Amino acid sequence: MDPIAVLNIIYGTAVLIKKTVEDVKANQQQCKRLGERIDAINQCLKSLNDRDLKRSEIKQSLDNFRKCVQECLD
Repeated sequence: MDPIAVLNIIYGTAVLIKKTVEDVKANQQQCKRLGERIDAINQCLKSLNDRDLKRSEIKQSLDNFRKCVQECLD
C-alpha cells in the first residue's frame, strides 16, 4: 500500500479515536492516555519526508502502526 495512503488512514483513524475518547464513560483516563500517545506518534509521522517514506522499514512500520491504531479503534 502507498505510504501516503497509509498515513491518511492513520490520521483519519486517530480523529475517530479522539471522538470516541470524548464519549467514553468507563476507563476515561486510560482512553485519554491512548489518544495522547497516538497524537504524539502522529506528530512524528508528520515530519517524514518523501525519501523517508520510500524506505522499506518505514513502510513496514507505518503499516504496523496502521493496524495497531485500527485495533485500538475497534
